[in-house]
Amino acid sequence: MPTEADIEKVKANLTNMQAFNDYQYTHGNPLIANAYALLSETNTDKGMGVIVNLMESSFWAMSAIEGGPAGAFAANVFCGILNTWTSGSPPADMGQTYADLIQRFEAANIDLDRQLALYHSDPVAYWDTSFSYNGKTCTVGDLATIDFPTESDPEFFTLMDPCLFALDQYIWRFILTGGDYIIAKWEPDTTMLSTFNFTSWQDSFYGAHPSYWATCVYHPDSGDCGDSNCYYLTEFNLSTGAGQYHDGAIPDAACNYLFSDRAPGHPYSECTRGLFPRDDVFTKWGMPTKTIYLPYGAPRTDREGWFRYMRAKKEDKALLSELEAEIGMDGIKSLLLRGVKENPDLRATLRTHPRETMEQILGVVVPDFLSFDFVVEGPRRYGLVIPWEDDGE
Repeated sequence: MPTEADIEKVKANLTNMQAFNDYQYTHGNPLIANAYALLSETNTDKGMGVIVNLMESSFWAMSAIEGGPAGAFAANVFCGILNTWTSGSPPADMGQTYADLIQRFEAANIDLDRQLALYHSDPVAYWDTSFSYNGKTCTVGDLATIDFPTESDPEFFTLMDPCLFALDQYIWRFILTGGDYIIAKWEPDTTMLSTFNFTSWQDSFYGAHPSYWATCVYHPDSGDCGDSNCYYLTEFNLSTGAGQYHDGAIPDAACNYLFSDRAPGHPYSECTRGLFPRDDVFTKWGMPTKTIYLPYGAPRTDREGWFRYMRAKKEDKALLSELEAEIGMDGIKSLLLRGVKENPDLRATLRTHPRETMEQILGVVVPDFLSFDFVVEGPRRYGLVIPWEDDGE
């Protein structure tokens, strides 16, 4: 028979755990809304299974916190209760349809509070009720052996911070792997010089194109005719679906929230949250990859391409046509080659993002309706330009 002191300790811990659950809801709710807003996604109800997994991921994060058994016991209780919902005993309201995921999250937190309140009402009656999760088991009575912190105790936030971070991680991974996003692989690759500094290039390139990731493979000289040491650079990007005129990149603000680095071990100032290393998102999530082989400099013929040019002209911005009239196309080519020579990292971006890179080098607006073909020569890749001959007609 438990002592009165044991009963009071269990009741105090259950009260503190209810406060913890309420705090998780209050501050987890905006994280869900933020993810959908940054990705410009519509927030809809995803069913009980998703919300249970989200909350389990969140609560289980505190089981790994060092400093005592309180987090491990509480995580087991929270997750054990949630586990019973998916194994056949869900609260009645979890069978309803909600307006969105946030509404279901609120209902689930209230249901969890009710369950804790039930144990609080008569701890002795539920003393041997057990909770099992991830191979670990504890009982209501085991809560007499710990001191779960109150919100005024700094230890409360030692447990809460990783829970909210894990919740944030789960919702982003859930959205991005839900089927509406792909990894676009851009072909062909780009041949870079043997002196190419991939880390430096990543810092620069990801700053301008935050939804991208790249691989760099060293190719040693085989000794065959025309071969030499070089690197092969391949670009990928996190995309809603790429096409001829766009790469479908997710918004820059979403990238800055999602990625914790540019290159491994290289955090960046634009990072606002940093949920995952960039490499992990592209290599460990199992997202579908679509290879896209396109003429990167193909002209854009839709209305938006013309609108951008007309807006620039109306705003009296410097235009490529004006620069051509001043120095000729040969002069423009010379400026581009000089820009690439001064910054070899631009060899890749001039081919895969020609207009943006030309505008960076030349300082003028480059019309979308013009076509540009850039060939980055390598040991076994050559370019030949056949000049246009005006027959005078």
